[in-house]
Formats: sequence, C-alpha cells, structure tokens
Amino acid sequence: SIEKKLLVAFPLIEGLYQQLDADKSGNVYFETVLFQLRNSGMRGEAWLKKCFAEYVDCNKDDRLNFYELLGLLLYWQARKSDYQAVFFTGRQEQFVSSALEELAKMFYLEDKNRDRSL
Repeated sequence: SIEKKLLVAFPLIEGLYQQLDADKSGNVYFETVLFQLRNSGMRGEAWLKKCFAEYVDCNKDDRLNFYELLGLLLYWQARKSDYQAVFFTGRQEQFVSSALEELAKMFYLEDKNRDRSL
C-alpha cells in the first residue's frame, strides 16, 4: 500500500535532507545539491538550474526547504531521471522511487483541473 511505501521512503528522504542541511538551518542551498551532483559525475547543470528556478523554488529564495526537496524528487521521478540514484543507493532508491510514483499518481487523481494545485 502507499502508506507502507511512504513509511519506508520518508525517513530516507528526511535523512537526505538532514545530510544536505549541514548547518541545520532548515534550508539547503541549491548549490549544495548541484555540488553533490557534480561530484557524482552528473551533467546537465543548466537544465537543473532551470528546473529549480521554474518548478521547485516556490518562494524564490535559491534554497530548498524540505517540501521543495520533495517537489524536486517528484519532478525527477516524473521525468524518469537518474538524478535520484545520486542520493540513494540500491534498495533505497527503489523504495523512494516507488513511493514517489504512488504519491504522484495520487496527486494527479486529486488535481481535477490539471493545473498542479489541489
């Protein structure tokens, strides 16, 4: 069930957020995420910056709060991106991916106007 998937995935996502939020400020600079991606050999930085600015950074402060990180992961999930594999390994990535896919399906069902709002 989706509840079980989320119970497994959310602690992993929260752990990632805490790891990225090294100063425990409650916000992660997007540059920190880009740094992790660069160190993993990922490319497409211009595309990532555009994605972040247009779809993820809701309050336009160049930082990610937990919910924006979740939005970024959902965005990557919807596009079948390999970026999640940078942050999660093996079974963790499978758990997170599966839970995000279910969450996206639920959101789609509730988004009656198809305007990305509930």
